[in-house]
Amino acid sequence: MTFWTDIRNARNEALPNGLRYMSLRHALTLHAPLGFSDTWKMFEARFGLVAGGRNTGEAILKAANLLAEDRLAWLAYEKARINFVRLRVKTGLPKP
Repeated sequence: MTFWTDIRNARNEALPNGLRYMSLRHALTLHAPLGFSDTWKMFEARFGLVAGGRNTGEAILKAANLLAEDRLAWLAYEKARINFVRLRVKTGLPKP
């Protein structure tokens, strides 16, 4: 599955929390801003998520929303970086 499919599943309150939890973990394997372990530790500390334990739907939703927001910010950064490199090449400057 894709990152956005996993995030959609993690946000879907009609699904059982176990499936939502696994979707969140899989999305984290596809985009982990601090590395998987450190990002998961942050989720544990910030939202009270427990690896392999019972997690509330609210905690899963908050973590999924934060991860999706970070992914959007990262994509915007990458787009700006690519445009910057293209502009430098177009004007004859070396790639950074």
